[in-house]
Amino acid sequence: QATALASALWKASYLETRLLACHLMGFIPPATAMPLFSLLPQWVQQSKDPEIQTALLTDALKRLRRENSQVLLLLVEGWLKSSDHRAQIWGLRALIPLLDEPGFENLPTVFRILRPAVETARPSTQLDLQACLAALERISLTETLHFLREVIAASKNPEMLRILRRMLPTGSPELQAGLREILREPM
Repeated sequence: QATALASALWKASYLETRLLACHLMGFIPPATAMPLFSLLPQWVQQSKDPEIQTALLTDALKRLRRENSQVLLLLVEGWLKSSDHRAQIWGLRALIPLLDEPGFENLPTVFRILRPAVETARPSTQLDLQACLAALERISLTETLHFLREVIAASKNPEMLRILRRMLPTGSPELQAGLREILREPM
């Protein structure tokens, strides 16, 4: 019944009903909410309001994030692999609350699924990528710098290097120093 209610609230097309639908989705058991999760990309794309998009990528995924992070990582991976920059932004925005969960430590999987978005970084994804790297740094600066070193060494995308250089001033002093060192290394 909660799934049907969330769907009906979404279809009402008002800001308040859509926010309520997102909030309700976050309380539905993940196994029951799977039909709604399959609609999530369509809903995010339909939403022009940033508040609704944020609610879809955070509130609606709350219980999935806590109870079945592997399924969430699969969903995020699909977005991050996409050649559509909007889908990559959704993936980055959905990934950050997972990284902020207390005790989350599945960094190898995160680095694996994040790699395509970093390698194809463009100005439109810069701010969200920056926020994602900051969240990763809070978990492990050393592993984040190691990940960036690997991606930079393997990359053939000069746009990615420009984006990383532009992000330098916004990082922590430790991240700035480590990233500067990586960027100075011969390719």
